[in-house]
Formats: sequence, structure tokens, C-alpha cells
Amino acid sequence: MVDPRLAEVLRARLIRVAQGRERRFRGTFTGLVPASGNAVTLVASIWRAPAPAILLIVLPEGAPAAGPAPGAGPISLTDLEARILQGVARGLSSADLASELYLSRQGIDYHVVRLQRRVKAKNRAELVSRAYTAGLLDPGNWPPRVLAARHAS
Repeated sequence: MVDPRLAEVLRARLIRVAQGRERRFRGTFTGLVPASGNAVTLVASIWRAPAPAILLIVLPEGAPAAGPAPGAGPISLTDLEARILQGVARGLSSADLASELYLSRQGIDYHVVRLQRRVKAKNRAELVSRAYTAGLLDPGNWPPRVLAARHAS
């Protein structure tokens, strides 16, 4: 059971993000996880593609840094792939990414599909989830950042 005051604060912040009055919020809370006194960090951001939604990430405090999934080979990304993955994780559309990276929308879509195939993801949300699981994205950062060790030489 979550403290009603905490629930009200979280609800208000999520509503502000959903209404577009805040782009994102990050906060550390204790008592959010039942039967645990451990703190968790919540990161919420508006997710624009393919349909508007709120992306909510829950990070347990003191959790070890993400590493590759067991049995998974190391995945390295070029600088462009890393920047595209970071944009997808931020919830940017292909058009927004194309404008930011000075590429065509079709070029962005090509790279996103390539990344999805590499991690066996069916859609952008699963791509982001698998990128965190594979240790490509640093769970301690917002906006999302690809770990330096995952950049191709």
C-alpha cells in the first residue's frame, strides 16, 4: 500500500506530464514498493511515437549497473546508431529525429528497423526495453544515454 500523500504527488506529476505542462520528471521515492523500505527512482516522460503515451521507468536504488543479458553477445553501436537509439528512447518521432540529426525520415526509419532486428524487437517500445536489458542504455541517466563501452571503435 502506497502512502496516500505519495500517491497524490505521483498522480499530480504524471497528470502534468500527460497534459504537456512538464516534459518529464524524475524523483526518488521510498515506500513505493510494498514490503520494502528501498528507494526507487521514477522517471516519466512523454512518449510521442507511434501514439502519445507516458513512458515510466522504475529504477531500484543501488541496483547494479546494467550489463549484457546472459548468453547475449556484445552489441556495439556506431555513433549514429547510438544517437538514434537515444532519440527513440526519449520518445522522439522519426521526423523529429531526422530534423535533429539532419537525415531523411526514411533514413531514420531504416536505422530504427536495423536496430530492432539486431535486438529482435517488434516495435520501438520493445527496442528501448531490450536496449536497457542488453546494457546498451544507462538506466541511471535521463535523457537516455548509450554506455560509452557500447560505441564501436
